[in-house]
Amino acid sequence: MKLEDLDIYNISMEIGDKVWFSVVEWENLAKYSIGQQIVKSADSIAANISEMERLGIKMNNYINSLETKTANSNNSRNYNK
Repeated sequence: MKLEDLDIYNISMEIGDKVWFSVVEWENLAKYSIGQQIVKSADSIAANISEMERLGIKMNNYINSLETKTANSNNSRNYNK
């Protein structure tokens, strides 16, 4: 599955665009103080999703290894009873 096929990614891109176009219209003081922070935060949503998608295979492998370790641990506890 491509990143662009994920609804959450597309929604986060729309949020980033809407925030940016909104902040551009603000007065200078608001735009250059809190506005920059809001834009960076909104942009980071899609960036974080993109990074997780890129690392998705590693994350799935990590989760699977934790599940296996947990199952093995539970089995050894039951065996020792």
